[in-house]
Amino acid sequence: MFGFKGAHRVSHLPNCFSYALPLRIAKRSYQSATFETRPPISGKKAQILKHALEHVPQLGFSEKAITIGGRSLGYSNLPKALFPSGPMDLISYFLLQQRYALREQKSHLTILPSTTEKVTHLIWSRLQANRDILEHLPHMIATCVTPSNLPSSVKSLAYLSDEILYLAQDKSADFHWYTKRAAVSAIYSASELFMTKDNSPNFQATYDFVQHRVQHAKALNNIREDILEWGSFQLNAIRSILRSRDIVFMILFL
Repeated sequence: MFGFKGAHRVSHLPNCFSYALPLRIAKRSYQSATFETRPPISGKKAQILKHALEHVPQLGFSEKAITIGGRSLGYSNLPKALFPSGPMDLISYFLLQQRYALREQKSHLTILPSTTEKVTHLIWSRLQANRDILEHLPHMIATCVTPSNLPSSVKSLAYLSDEILYLAQDKSADFHWYTKRAAVSAIYSASELFMTKDNSPNFQATYDFVQHRVQHAKALNNIREDILEWGSFQLNAIRSILRSRDIVFMILFL
């Protein structure tokens, strides 16, 4: 995937955020263990969200989970200003923590011979973190793609793709830096949505899907045209899948 030339479209199956990401991908900078000198979520807010995450498997990404997380630390009333985005604050913290968790894979990555294998392993490792919250994953996706939450969701996905390629020791420069991150973002988000309807043992079908997508990814010479094609198909797919799961959400463009 990552020493590739030519163009290849990956719109066969739906994805979560990628229809919006690549046209707005974060500016060129690596995310690494030393890059962030200050955690984006810290202090009392981070403590409460950390405790709230313990209740997500039962309560989902909800105001109630945040409230219980606060009560466990002795806060009976949480100021609205502390969590202005409500459930999205909890989702953002979850995405952040799972991105950080990928750094624990460094020792295993040293035994993988190629960048492609490392990228596959990292994408799969990140997807594995969704196991405990799988029943809430479609609702999380729906929350992320609402207009008010989309900018932060896009940013989180861009940082994830950057982290994956940094850990995979990708050394791309120039335009390929952007195209590879766009490709990883598309593959991850497609795989995440695929996972929501995967009933195979140990999510083997999802793993096979990740492998297939990574192996067939190509450099996007005509990235803007390809991304627009993805967007049209994938947005329709998101509508169908989320509605089929009886998820009620308000998205102006749905």
